[in-house]
Amino acid sequence: MAQHLVRHLYAKKPHMSEPLRKSLPEFVRGMEARLYQAASSREAYLDLGTLDARVTLMAKQQLMANRMARMAVGGMPAQPAPGAAAPA
Repeated sequence: MAQHLVRHLYAKKPHMSEPLRKSLPEFVRGMEARLYQAASSREAYLDLGTLDARVTLMAKQQLMANRMARMAVGGMPAQPAPGAAAPA
C-alpha cells in the first residue's frame, strides 16, 4: 500500500520540494495507519479503486480538524474545507 500512496502523492504533486520528499516515508506510514483504521475491512483498505477518494477525504478531514483546532485557541476563523458546505 505504501508504494501506491507514494505514487499517488507524486502524481498529485510531481514537483514537490526536497524537504517534503524527505518527509514522505514518515507521512505515508501515518497515512497508511489512518487509512487502515478507517477501513471497514482489510479488503476495503486494499481497494486501489477507491484509494484516491479515500486519500482526498482524509485530507479534507485533516484540513477541517486543523482549522477547528486553530479556532479553539483563538486563531483565524474557520472556513469550510474545499467542497464542503459553509456552516449556517
